[in-house]
Amino acid sequence: MNSYFKGELLNDGPNKDVFSANMYLAEDRILCWELVAKKDARWLLKYVKEAKGETDLPETVAEFVSQEKKMA
Repeated sequence: MNSYFKGELLNDGPNKDVFSANMYLAEDRILCWELVAKKDARWLLKYVKEAKGETDLPETVAEFVSQEKKMA
């Protein structure tokens, strides 16, 4: 997980594998998965039917790129 806190420079270069190349596009989901799937951790996950989520969807590629930069 330390690689998430070092930025994209850690995995820069032509020998980047698919996981590393996409790590920063879905970092929230990947980081969450690494936390809950951590070896010897005893996390308890529950489905909460009443839970609601909200997000702002970008309408253009420029907005998407801007949103990704803010989250990085």
